[in-house]
Amino acid sequence: MSERVSYAPVGTPLGPAFVAWTDQGVCAVDLTEDEADFLAFWAARLGQPVERAAAVPETVAAALATGEVEGVALDLRGVSPFAADVLRAVASIPRGEVRSYSWVARCAGRPRAVRAAASAIARNPVPLVVPCHRVVRGDGRIGNYGLGGSDAKRKLLAGEGFLAAASGP
Repeated sequence: MSERVSYAPVGTPLGPAFVAWTDQGVCAVDLTEDEADFLAFWAARLGQPVERAAAVPETVAAALATGEVEGVALDLRGVSPFAADVLRAVASIPRGEVRSYSWVARCAGRPRAVRAAASAIARNPVPLVVPCHRVVRGDGRIGNYGLGGSDAKRKLLAGEGFLAAASGP
C-alpha cells in the first residue's frame, strides 16, 4: 500500500477504536482510545504514514454501530489471498447469525484448512467490520475472541439478537 491512508477515532460496541482506510476501503481497526497506541500499532503493521481525518466514512461508522457490515468496502491487500478469502466469507455472515470455522474454510475454497482459517480469523486486521465474532466452534460453543475474550464475543452476539445456547468458551 503506497497510497494515502486516513484514520479517525470512532465508537464501537466494545468501546473506542481507531479505523484506517484507503480509497479501496477499510484496512485496519484497532480497539484503543489512545491515539499514540494506534499510531504505534500502525507503524509496526505497515510502517507508512497515516493522515488524521475528521471522522470515519459514514458507512463505516454506521456499520460499526449497527453490525450491518454488508457493503462496507475492504482493503485487504495486507493479507494473503487465502486470508482474504476467509475474511470475505466471514464478512458474508449476516448480523445475528453464526457460522463454524469449518463453514468458513469451505467458503474460502479449502474445506480441510479449518485451522488455517481460524488463524486467518485470529489475525483479522478489520475486526467488527469483518465480524469474526460471528464464527464459533463446530460444537456450537463460543470459542475465543481476540478483542476482549469470549465475554466480549458474547456481548457482541447478544447485541445482535443471537442468544448462544452454549455456555462454555
